Amino acid sequence: MNWYRDGQDYINWHTDAEKSLGKNPIIGSVNFGATRKFQLRRIDDNNEKIEMPFSHGTLLVMGGETQHRWQHSVPKESKVKQARFNLTFRVITSDL
Repeated sequence: MNWYRDGQDYINWHTDAEKSLGKNPIIGSVNFGATRKFQLRRIDDNNEKIEMPFSHGTLLVMGGETQHRWQHSVPKESKVKQARFNLTFRVITSDL
């Protein structure tokens, strides 16, 4: 679980490509509270970006080669004054 107290809390560009999640992990993410921007950018071309608002109750599922080809982030947003909670679900494999 991630708690974003307001728009000053953020998570920088990253992938969820840990070996313990398997070759092409499926990541589920559910958002509660304030609407925040969710960003994706290609690893091989940081100029190619996708941005979408995630509002209360939004479910995101990332699968396939997403973690190998894209990074994601939740940027700072000074106008956001409310909290947001994010629950992220991952399957840990035994094939380490």
